[in-house]
Amino acid sequence: EKHFDSTSDFQKVHLEYIGKVIDIKGVVVIFDKDAKFTNINLDGSFLFSVETRNLTKEIAINDELVIKGRYEGYDDLFDEYSFTDCSVK
Repeated sequence: EKHFDSTSDFQKVHLEYIGKVIDIKGVVVIFDKDAKFTNINLDGSFLFSVETRNLTKEIAINDELVIKGRYEGYDDLFDEYSFTDCSVK
């Protein structure tokens, strides 16, 4: 596991972490919550999917969060870095 203090630090080395669990700090730009999953977008291009039942705190736009998750890769089409099995620290 590796911690990144910013999404820009992660962008420089993201290829080294595909399939690995990391945590990363960023600012909530968008979030979408339903009964099963909450999708959180940090800094505009980092997408995290958290099981809503495991979310222990309220989230608002402009909150600074540290999220832990498994990096799945970068999607050229949507310009997003995608993470699964996530939790908010």
